Amino acid sequence: MQSEPFSVEIMAFDGCIAAEVFAVADMLDMANALDSRKSPGNAPPFTVSVASCSGHTVRTSAGVTLSAMRPARAIDMLVVPGFTFTAADQLLDRLDALTDETRHIARRFRSNAVIASACVGAFLLARAGVLNDRKATTAWIVAGLFQRQFPSVRLDVDQLLIRDGSVWTAGAVTAAYDLALHLVRERCGAEFAAMLGKIALIGTDRTLQSPFVLADVGGRTSSELVTRACHKIRRGVDRSFDLGALAKSCGASTRTLNRRFQAELNCSPLQFAHRVKVERAKSLLETTRLRIQELPERLGYLDETTFRAIFSRHTGVTPVEYRRRFGRRSVKANGR
Repeated sequence: MQSEPFSVEIMAFDGCIAAEVFAVADMLDMANALDSRKSPGNAPPFTVSVASCSGHTVRTSAGVTLSAMRPARAIDMLVVPGFTFTAADQLLDRLDALTDETRHIARRFRSNAVIASACVGAFLLARAGVLNDRKATTAWIVAGLFQRQFPSVRLDVDQLLIRDGSVWTAGAVTAAYDLALHLVRERCGAEFAAMLGKIALIGTDRTLQSPFVLADVGGRTSSELVTRACHKIRRGVDRSFDLGALAKSCGASTRTLNRRFQAELNCSPLQFAHRVKVERAKSLLETTRLRIQELPERLGYLDETTFRAIFSRHTGVTPVEYRRRFGRRSVKANGR
């Protein structure tokens, strides 16, 4: 346990996601309360402030007004929440409008504060130059846009939380709790963090967001060729994949089809087919009583070993574990 409180500033701004602000603030407040019960008379492990660049009240994405103070002169850690959007253009417009916040992040980084983000707050960190040549994560749903905007960042959206030096990034909305719990673990120890996690009903074993990812199997493309090929792949989800037959049915060479897929979807036709099959497998695991041994045949795989390996590579968990987490209660995981 550290003797001096660790100062955390949570950056608030118009349109920020209030849940992410409060997740960090409340978890650290709970950590202080738990510490006071365990060690009466000690200084709290954390001091927490919610600050806006202007020092004025902000209006969060849900329309809730939030009082905020002016940023302190010096802090140990800055936490940047995400914000809501409805389309990629709107997200980028929001980034352009948050210039004061971007500059504040860059100043805090230069002053050697630890910088952390939750959800699409990573876009603000990247715009501030904090993530250059670093490994990071963000909300999985905006991974493609993030990679196109910030190619120098080594993005890994499978991970729930990534720490690269003094920069921490967390995945989608509820990962803000994991971010706070990780900070508690670092400052107060694993046993203390585990106790806090149990009190708050937050597991300390979450490391991946990949099981929650809904692959973009819709095939958002500008090419009629790739759109047609994606449609054929989806319709043939129950059959084994044959690149040559697919290319012939689309009136293209295998080389052309591979090149177009890489250019538009950043994957090969085979990789896209695996994504479609994994999405179908996830649906079957969630909603049916099919034995896991029955799934490969329904998805066009020749053997169970291949299916299990591909499923685990895409989701980060085994089919059995996926069904345990996400299957309806009426569905028994009766196939191992």
